[in-house]
Amino acid sequence: MPQRTQSRRMYTRLLLFSLAGFALWALGRNRPETHDRAPETVDIYGAQANDTKNTRARERSSYSKRRLATSLTFATLFFAGAALSAGAGDTVAEMMEGSDAPAAAETTTEATESSPAAGGESQTQALTATEENFSISLDKDTLTAGTYEITVVNNGSATHDLAVEEDGTTEATSDSIAPGESTTMTVDLDAGEYVFYCSIGNHRAMGMEITVQVT
Repeated sequence: MPQRTQSRRMYTRLLLFSLAGFALWALGRNRPETHDRAPETVDIYGAQANDTKNTRARERSSYSKRRLATSLTFATLFFAGAALSAGAGDTVAEMMEGSDAPAAAETTTEATESSPAAGGESQTQALTATEENFSISLDKDTLTAGTYEITVVNNGSATHDLAVEEDGTTEATSDSIAPGESTTMTVDLDAGEYVFYCSIGNHRAMGMEITVQVT
């Protein structure tokens, strides 16, 4: 259980027990006052004595009612505290915890909006083109439209490069690569057909080209 939920359950219990203590204090405070004053002189018919008895009877009746109401209040608070200890506090804590949901959702939304991927900006994909004498191969058979960082590796014995052509127009060309070396180039590929080839000398005519389909 989260620390925050445990703290709220503890505060709720303290509140209930505080109310119970207040009820006990009120019970003691509502006890009828004792009449220590000297008895008044009564007339010969005893009317004053009857009035005193009636007043004390009313005080005892009123005290009994207050004591009953206070006892019921204390019993209610006691059983509420017991129910809280048995698990009802979980429901209260969950309801209180739910008040934090809007703030958490707002924070998540802000974090998502600040993410580059959520903003619709395409992520750069990696692609490796390996050149030999005299062929070109790619490490992926299927390409989707987007931005690519192409690592060009020269495993041949001659200097090569890599050019990207679309509809007869060369879109990008890498640096020349010595045998055993590599370089990188970045190119945007839309959906369509491309030709990757080596533009050095007559290497393309010798077979250093590959047709690439981008979807």
